[in-house]
Amino acid sequence: FSISQPQVVTRIFAAADEKEVKAARWIYIGFLHFTWMGMVLIGMLAKGILPDLSDGEMALPILAKTFLPDIAVGFVFAGMVATILSSVDSLLVASASALSI
Repeated sequence: FSISQPQVVTRIFAAADEKEVKAARWIYIGFLHFTWMGMVLIGMLAKGILPDLSDGEMALPILAKTFLPDIAVGFVFAGMVATILSSVDSLLVASASALSI
């Protein structure tokens, strides 16, 4: 998660004025910190609850299935799929933007 992601760079280029860029920067910084805090919390929980976990990327699905009701697990998995598809979509938008210039 960084400012070099295609969807962020495309938004910076599409800004109408400097005020919009400054507002977007604070939204981005807020989202970045919110995301970072969530990742740290899940990582700390995983280290404490699942110390023998061989693949760290499996921590979220295992924690969700263990501690959340089934409907919440569905939302977590839907969020994971949405994240993957969003990244693919952003790459397609960035590629199309680069080709149309």
